[in-house]
Amino acid sequence: MADSEVNSSGLLVPAAVDRSTGYRWYGVAELSRLERIRGLQRLGLPLRRIAELLDAPETQVRQALTEIRGGHQA
Repeated sequence: MADSEVNSSGLLVPAAVDRSTGYRWYGVAELSRLERIRGLQRLGLPLRRIAELLDAPETQVRQALTEIRGGHQA
């Protein structure tokens, strides 16, 4: 999945956008969020499910990952 899809989905918002060039600036927090999104994508989760888990409590994320792992082992 392209970064542009992640951007257009609203999951990754730049820290700032240059008004004259449209250049998007990303800080450490945004890059950390992107890595989490990419990791969940590698597990095969659709953007809708990623959106649900991205800001969810850690316990909910762990439960979802356990379910995914269980599905791959079956």
